[in-house]
Amino acid sequence: MDDFELRRLKNKELALQRAERDRLHAVAEVRVSFRASPSRCDLMGTTVSGLLANRRTKLAAVVCHPWGPLGGSMADPTVRALTKLLGNAAGLSTLRFNFRSGLGCGYASAADVSAAVRFVMHELAEAERVLLVGFSYGASVVASVAAGLADVCAVVLVAPPLGYQRALFMGRSPIPPEFMSSAKPKLALCGDSDQFCSQAMFLDFCSELRHPKKYELVHGGFQQCGDHVHHQGVHHFNLYLHIDDYIKSWLADTFGCDFEELASCDGRPVPQNFDYPSGDEQSVGESDT
Repeated sequence: MDDFELRRLKNKELALQRAERDRLHAVAEVRVSFRASPSRCDLMGTTVSGLLANRRTKLAAVVCHPWGPLGGSMADPTVRALTKLLGNAAGLSTLRFNFRSGLGCGYASAADVSAAVRFVMHELAEAERVLLVGFSYGASVVASVAAGLADVCAVVLVAPPLGYQRALFMGRSPIPPEFMSSAKPKLALCGDSDQFCSQAMFLDFCSELRHPKKYELVHGGFQQCGDHVHHQGVHHFNLYLHIDDYIKSWLADTFGCDFEELASCDGRPVPQNFDYPSGDEQSVGESDT
């Protein structure tokens, strides 16, 4: 049997394993609603709607979407991809939801995230800890509240808008010092051609984050087209096509188990797996509240 045939059989075996894993983790999302704190705008109401998949895991994931006034919702492709990765692939319980609004200073959205975490912890009997994930505007909102939520054990920021757009979105800096100094494990990802965050802004932001942290500026490639070579950058809206492996690796390191075993973990970060600078060791499980 030649090498080509061996590779073909191996790929077929891996595909069958993935299909079986997805089948085992296939849990239909159900429509749910929960209440958040009243906002300054009475027109928003207090009801938040979302989609919940209960896989009866101790670690649950809450995924937050981009800016609503520009079309962001829980149906966003990046949000759907992240939910599928954490749900179907990893086997975690998941919740994605629609913010009541993206207008104002973001306080209503922050209240929505806090309410989503409370809802997961109350509604899912097995849930003990929450992995909080945000894309774009959702990443800004996540960063604004994560440090103060005791049930949140780790945070993923996908394409946080760190340029002037964050002030446009929220009318204020959405990333408080409490998050920058939080001891919770953090992963930040950004494309090399992001429209809302320059490479320098992203790297400066990440350098200021307290450990434990991991961050990745995801680079695109080059394509030959006739006599020209074109750079194919990774931007705000295609980043989700390039980040699965980064997230899988970080999750495995953070929780001390293979990605495929996350559904059976207790959701406690494993400090010895983090690469701290000399003299910067700390308790990962400590409360930030």
